[in-house]
Amino acid sequence: MSGTTFMPNYTVKLRKPAAKYYEKLPPKLKNKVTEVINQLSENPFAIPNVKPLEGSSHDDFRIRIGSLRLLYRIQNEVLLIIILDIGPRGDIYKT
Repeated sequence: MSGTTFMPNYTVKLRKPAAKYYEKLPPKLKNKVTEVINQLSENPFAIPNVKPLEGSSHDDFRIRIGSLRLLYRIQNEVLLIIILDIGPRGDIYKT
């Protein structure tokens, strides 16, 4: 066998606010978000436009998808990615 290594895929789960917003997206934007989620499941560390969330005590990150932001948490020990929220840049960081 050659020196190629394969990363196992991550399971992706959407929290309720993220799932709600996702379902309301127009088809074209929903396809873009779906593509990013699929990329996350393959390798959450090889995606452009990713930044760690400041002030988070977890492995929380955000991805820019046009004017939208997708906030997510990586749980490496169980190969899980939790999509915390999806929304427009101006509103997504408000709690």
